Amino acid sequence: MNNQTGNENSAGHDPDMLRPIANAIPAARPITDLYSRLVFILSIILAVVSLGISAFAFAGFAENDTGAVHLLSAFAICFGAGALAYIPLAIIAFYARRAIHKPLPRYRAVITLLLVLPWFVLSYNLLRYAPKMQVFAGISILSALFITFWALRYFKTWKS
Repeated sequence: MNNQTGNENSAGHDPDMLRPIANAIPAARPITDLYSRLVFILSIILAVVSLGISAFAFAGFAENDTGAVHLLSAFAICFGAGALAYIPLAIIAFYARRAIHKPLPRYRAVITLLLVLPWFVLSYNLLRYAPKMQVFAGISILSALFITFWALRYFKTWKS
């Protein structure tokens, strides 16, 4: 029958008997992907820089224009054009963060490749038409190549 003190559960077992007598072995550190971590950090840095450049460009417009319509137009131009950079980079950073502990699904690798594709066009145009922007072109092409090779790793098991 049940004990009156309440130390036993309905099956008649004492819960104190279920405690382990030895310390648990600490779990091994989870496997992390260094390449995904680097892509995550790079994407975050580039997205923040892109957002900062958009804000800097908007501040330049805001110094000279005082009309609300002009400021709204400048805001749309600056942050709308910047969104072509920081939104894809934020999505890539999200995918890279998830890929740190778990492999990236192939469809997300395809999305990543599609999101990074315009960076190659931008880099080419900067190199060709803006010789003073070669540093930015170099940074964007290297970043795009790094992210592309990261995404292409997940296609190595596909059979042609």
